[in-house]
Amino acid sequence: MRVSYKYLVVFLLLGGRCLSQLNFSALPNNLQMFARDENNFGHFKIEGTSAFDLTLRTEISKKTTHEVIESFITPVSKGIKFSINHSIPAMMEEFNLSIFQRDSSNSELLVKTIQDLVAGDFYIIAGQSNAECGGDNNNNRFDSMYTHRCNRSLGVNFNLATGRSNNNNNYFMLVDDYKFGRPSANYYASIPTAFTGIWPLKLQHELSIAAGIPLCFVNGAVGGARISESQASHTPSNPDSLRHSTDTSQKLLALPYDRLYKKLYHVNVLQGVKGIFWYQGESDGNFSLDTALNYANQFTKLRKSWKSDYPNLKKIIVLQINVGCSGNFLNIIRETQRTLPQHFQDVEVMSTVGSNQDDRSIDNCHYSEKGYEKIADNLVPLAKKHFYQIETSDEFILPANIIKAYYVNSRQICLEFNKAIFCEQQTDYYISKLTTAYIKDYFYSEDDMVIPIATIEQKENKLYFNLLSSKKSIKYISYLPNMFTNIPTVYAGPWILNAENAKIGAYSFYKFPVEQIEEPKIHFYPNPSKDELKIEITSQEEFTYSIYDQLGILCLSSESKNKLITVNLSALIPGIYLLKVNYAGKFQTHYLIHE
Repeated sequence: MRVSYKYLVVFLLLGGRCLSQLNFSALPNNLQMFARDENNFGHFKIEGTSAFDLTLRTEISKKTTHEVIESFITPVSKGIKFSINHSIPAMMEEFNLSIFQRDSSNSELLVKTIQDLVAGDFYIIAGQSNAECGGDNNNNRFDSMYTHRCNRSLGVNFNLATGRSNNNNNYFMLVDDYKFGRPSANYYASIPTAFTGIWPLKLQHELSIAAGIPLCFVNGAVGGARISESQASHTPSNPDSLRHSTDTSQKLLALPYDRLYKKLYHVNVLQGVKGIFWYQGESDGNFSLDTALNYANQFTKLRKSWKSDYPNLKKIIVLQINVGCSGNFLNIIRETQRTLPQHFQDVEVMSTVGSNQDDRSIDNCHYSEKGYEKIADNLVPLAKKHFYQIETSDEFILPANIIKAYYVNSRQICLEFNKAIFCEQQTDYYISKLTTAYIKDYFYSEDDMVIPIATIEQKENKLYFNLLSSKKSIKYISYLPNMFTNIPTVYAGPWILNAENAKIGAYSFYKFPVEQIEEPKIHFYPNPSKDELKIEITSQEEFTYSIYDQLGILCLSSESKNKLITVNLSALIPGIYLLKVNYAGKFQTHYLIHE
């Protein structure tokens, strides 16, 4: 034992000397993650100078097995900058970096160890509180279930970092906010953990297991922020433009976009950002009509910044906001979000409706822990397909989307969707007493009044509304209320659901145009006629023709689904007759001369 302690003392003394003669200007930190390249490797440099001539040996080894995967010997000259390039594979494994100094006899002394390095892909979480979605600091359930040792996050919650949390002026300087940590759902996560949020944490965990590589999810969401407050201060972003804190009046100086960009820029992973998950819009729907109507322009501007700052960005996944947060213009936001993929090929939209009552928070706007986990469940297959080519049918991973609405007849309207649907006819609510809601009560006309529907029939990808009255012409249809309903809580069904995956609700839509009934044109010829009469109708529906004499006696009658028919008149005596054509509950009459 005396021999062991003797060598330990010598080692510590020499170690101190070696560290004092080496000055590192570039060196990774513990838990650091590097962006993987197209060859599935992450790269980093070790740079610095030495006060003496010496030789360095650097090696990368697996943490679990200690297997050395890369080792370099580098001569270093006194006062001359040295640079050593290392690579680690992107795999579900952590790596350690060891730096040794060699003397003339090739004896080695360990001078530095960096632990738990990984390589993989980066993702951004942005938006407002339903993207922020942090858990209680005392609740570590999510961290224990969904944190893999190889995954990472970066820094802390924005409000905490900039001193806006709890109305104080204490803030994190940027150097404290770009440290890597193991992902945590807790708002107040700190090294060795870093903030991710509840649904992002589960999504990150499931996606990394499927992809087989480490992932870093960086949450830059800010509760209550409008989309205009989420914009970049420059496009492309200026790394030197960031302001770090708030002033005494609590006016926000650090911008959420800039702060997030600066963190990713500082750790040199801008090129590693593969996707952005955007859950935002409640505040815009609660502000003004002009703000809601301008949402599309604001998103276009934001997307331009993302595309400029993150060159390898593959997909932006937008979550269409749910029903429940207060505001008069939420349906405008939802409709804008629904139609974003029509304008941008790199945007996909996931609905958030379809939740049960216990999926939602008592404040009507947010979600329970179960509800946030469900959001992650719905996003996982979509992310697998678009980021890692793990093929899953669009029938399964995407919400049903309305493609057409039209009158079948004066008392029936049909809604067509792009895939098979399942329509819940009713849902029971347990509040102060049992209450039942019916799906037929949650479709609205252009004046935001409930459409008078007697019953709803479902057939594959179609819904048929059997109307109570044929008097009113409906030009537009909306699905789901703007905010609250006759149910004395947040609206939580019944829903239109994806038939292949009933966890996903159909997109909510607002003022979708309804094709009106065109009065069919009826042609009959020749007139006067002899032996035959041709009847031609432009209607697609079945019709009935009847021919009456001048006394009102029915002479001929038949039904047909053909647009053109030939009627044999040889049994009629010459004279004037009345031709009556019935279709879709309506009829037209014409005089016919038979010679």
